[in-house]
Amino acid sequence: MPFHFLSKESEGPGMVDQLLSRISLLTSLADERYIEEKREQQESLASRLSTPAEDARKRVRVLLCDSSGLRRCRVVPWHRFRSIGTTGLGLTSACMAQPAYSDCIAPNSGLDPVGEIRLVPASPVVDLPWAPGHCMVLADMCTQPSPLIGLQQGALSPPTLPSWSGCPRAALRRALVALKEEYGLSLMCGFETEFVLLRREQWVPGRHLEGGLPPLHPVDDAPYAHSRATGACAAVLDDMVDTLENMGIPCLQYHAESGPGQFEIVTSHFEALEAADKLLFTREAIVGVAAKHGLEASFVPKMSSSAAGCGCHCHLSLWKGGVNIMAAAPSLQDPAQPHPSLSEQASCFLAGVLQGLPTLLLFTAPSFNSFDRLVPGGWSGAFTAWGWDNREVPLRLTCPPTTNTPDSSPAATPFSSLNAEYKAMDATANPYIALTAIVAAGMLGSLVKCTLPPPLQVSEDLWRWRIFTVS
Repeated sequence: MPFHFLSKESEGPGMVDQLLSRISLLTSLADERYIEEKREQQESLASRLSTPAEDARKRVRVLLCDSSGLRRCRVVPWHRFRSIGTTGLGLTSACMAQPAYSDCIAPNSGLDPVGEIRLVPASPVVDLPWAPGHCMVLADMCTQPSPLIGLQQGALSPPTLPSWSGCPRAALRRALVALKEEYGLSLMCGFETEFVLLRREQWVPGRHLEGGLPPLHPVDDAPYAHSRATGACAAVLDDMVDTLENMGIPCLQYHAESGPGQFEIVTSHFEALEAADKLLFTREAIVGVAAKHGLEASFVPKMSSSAAGCGCHCHLSLWKGGVNIMAAAPSLQDPAQPHPSLSEQASCFLAGVLQGLPTLLLFTAPSFNSFDRLVPGGWSGAFTAWGWDNREVPLRLTCPPTTNTPDSSPAATPFSSLNAEYKAMDATANPYIALTAIVAAGMLGSLVKCTLPPPLQVSEDLWRWRIFTVS
């Protein structure tokens, strides 16, 4: 089914209006829950006594991710942190219209220098092991209240600030509430973070331009998963993993990737909003620890035309009541088949993602450099197809073996690890926006009962499924 199904001509005059009305209702519900949660957080923060860990904190980095995927922050003294939990920090709304290449406002963005938003701390505070005394918190973007509101209420403190319409984090929160309310589902996500470690040449008079920076070079030229690359960079990679673990981000594995100086760190899955938060913390940790070791880390999708690009593969799974529901019930499985049968909910959701893939690229691979990475043979997902353990398609389903451990859920089954890897995503995407778009596509697929085509299991057939034409 093509992705123009939400037209009045194809689905009847009332369908679009009903859908938009339902989305508006769910958005209001999500905002109401958010305001209540923020009120409880503020009360908890105000009543909690200082702890020894907090006594060591001197500065708080208030982090946001803009539309181009850049991580930006403002820093406040720790003693001021409690006050900004209520009032936030001021920021021009035009910040969300700044491209990565320049501090200017992108044309036709709908934003300009007029307008103020507030950065309100929204995530748990995380200490930064590579920067003693510093900690970090992710912020929601909220509307700037009128000072007359406090006057009308006879109080100096403003009310809990509502989310700004351009806040990516709020958009994902609303999408997840809609998924839960409409289908009873939660989305779990885990990420593979690919990056390149670079070392800068020492400046030499006569060789490098006066006032310029010497060039950067990858730290090695080893092939994929080569032990030499891992051994040479073990100190910095181990430091990164230890840092992430200390920040509450469990690491599943790391290894050398295909490109020169390229590595990948795989982190555990979390509920989608928390997963996006932790992805940004992961990137901050990788950059911070690399700098501590005299290196630079880059997440650029395609640094060289002759080397593998850096993606941000996202592993998705749908859950209900604490149980992974990607697979059909055991009674519906056919032991003679090589792969599990999908549940109807998972099949419709993934079919929506697959049908919407050309549009999703605007949100998950939004830069020109992103498309330099999405090329056939790059294992990056340059095709409109899905398959079981097919690393050339953008939607790869996989079901690693599940073992019973003391921590296993009582409801664990051989299919508890079944997930879909969305490969057409990189670090130039804002993760909140990317996941919001994926949830929206999946819900549209669920709405109209989209069906998946047969899986693509033969690589020679990929060329006729290409998302776009490479000139």
